[in-house]
Amino acid sequence: MEYLKKDVIQTFSGNLEAEIIKDHALKAIGACIQCGTCSGGCPSGRRTALRTRTLIRKALLNMNEVLQDNDIWMCTTCYTCFE
Repeated sequence: MEYLKKDVIQTFSGNLEAEIIKDHALKAIGACIQCGTCSGGCPSGRRTALRTRTLIRKALLNMNEVLQDNDIWMCTTCYTCFE
């Protein structure tokens, strides 16, 4: 049986539901960039510099430059990249 590490217990915020949802969302977005459907099916990505997978990867790596990236505004909100 594996015991919880002390640092894990100390970082718990007290809101278990929010912690579980946050953890699940991070795992889901991490798996999301694997198949390439978002980039391959993106109508804007064919004609502009928009690379959906690149933007998601930068966000996962906490690269703050993604917030200033103008490419995100090329999105047509067609939801082709959405599951």
